[in-house]
Amino acid sequence: MGRLFKLELENFKSYKGHQVIGPFYNFSCIIGPNGAGKSNLMDAISFVLGVKSSQLRSSHLKDLIYRGGAINNSVSSPGDTITETDSTNSAGPKKAWVMAEYHTTDGRVLKFMRVITINGASEYRFNGKVTTYEKYNKELEKENILVKAKNFLVFQGDVEAIASQSPRDLTRLIEQVSGSLELKEEYERLKEEQEKATEDSTYNFNKKRGINAEMKQFKKQKEEAENYKQLTKQLEDLKVKYMLWKLYQMDKQIKELKDDIDSKNNQINEKAEEKKQEEVTLKGMKKDLSIISNSIIHSEKKRKNKEKEINSRKLERISTKEQITNCNEKIGQVKKNIEKIQQDYIKQSDAIMELEDQLNKVNNAAKIFEQNIQNKEKSEIIKLNSNAMQQYNKLKEHARIKTLQLSQEIETIQRKKRVDNESHQRLKGKIDEFRIRQNELNTELRTLNSQKNNSTDELENFTRKLNENKKELDEVITQQQKTA
Repeated sequence: MGRLFKLELENFKSYKGHQVIGPFYNFSCIIGPNGAGKSNLMDAISFVLGVKSSQLRSSHLKDLIYRGGAINNSVSSPGDTITETDSTNSAGPKKAWVMAEYHTTDGRVLKFMRVITINGASEYRFNGKVTTYEKYNKELEKENILVKAKNFLVFQGDVEAIASQSPRDLTRLIEQVSGSLELKEEYERLKEEQEKATEDSTYNFNKKRGINAEMKQFKKQKEEAENYKQLTKQLEDLKVKYMLWKLYQMDKQIKELKDDIDSKNNQINEKAEEKKQEEVTLKGMKKDLSIISNSIIHSEKKRKNKEKEINSRKLERISTKEQITNCNEKIGQVKKNIEKIQQDYIKQSDAIMELEDQLNKVNNAAKIFEQNIQNKEKSEIIKLNSNAMQQYNKLKEHARIKTLQLSQEIETIQRKKRVDNESHQRLKGKIDEFRIRQNELNTELRTLNSQKNNSTDELENFTRKLNENKKELDEVITQQQKTA
């Protein structure tokens, strides 16, 4: 069994700053006046071994931190990595810790450390590593230090309290210290199993007695069963006789029913042949009906197509009518223009005739004048002065210019006349074309109307035939249903 070697404290209760207490020996005695810290040392040992704060004369863990004043030196533990420095204010330090160095019998050194954090919670460390309370407690139990049993410390007044306890509480305490209290559940379980085993043994004994009684009863039942077998044989013989009689009666009924079935089958065959004939006629009628329906659909399509053509021809007729009215208006306008042109032509032709007469007269007068001059020149030599010669040349030039103007006017009038004649002929051709087109459209319209009338007549005939065929089909179906 190991022993506690030393304690290291940091701001725990009345111990200010970092304090080392120890080493402890196999027997160590701590003495001192009141308030020296003897009880706080015991609380430190209890604290580091995992005892709750309520059992250390305080309600909260923060109450275990030193409150004597501000501490300037940092909180650090030997062999640990805590480098956090507490804030130095009037409230004092914020953290505290206690570390116990424990030497085992085989020479190992175990370091148990418990820290009060800034948040007022406990932090457990084993050999410098942070761990959980469960693992921490297991390591203590390995060294036979039981926190729940408190088998490691005896506090002041514990002896008197134990002596004044009742026998029941005393046994409970002994069981707690010895660790047998933890085996209470297993003891209760084993006790229940023992009681169950005794109940099973009594049950089996009673069952054995019941089996003996049952065996006696079984012998009686066996005798009754043999009697029952004989009676059942007699009953079976009677049943066989009854079944043979029943089979005989059933054979009779089967023969009668067979004859009845044969007659019914003959009737069914006759009805089946009639049904086949009716089906053949029905198939033929269905074929006729399908042909008629197809022809009706075909004629309906034709009728729709013809209606479409009639509508399109109507639209064309309307457009041609509009074109014809426009052309008639244009023809009227052209006729008016032709009449104006003819009037102008007549006027121009009259003017041309007058001008031609004048030109002929001028030409004749000029010829006569020239002949007279030539005759006079031949008879006598006429001498003209310069003034007369100039006047003669002026008259000659004037006559030449006048003849040129008249010939140009005649050419323009003739050219205009040719253009008017060509436009007149072209308009006449267009009018003839429009009239031919109008006649063609009228003939087409008449043919379409006649076709429409014919198609409506055909449609009426088809619908009448369809109704007749439907009536025949309904009659056939009703007849078939009646036969079925």
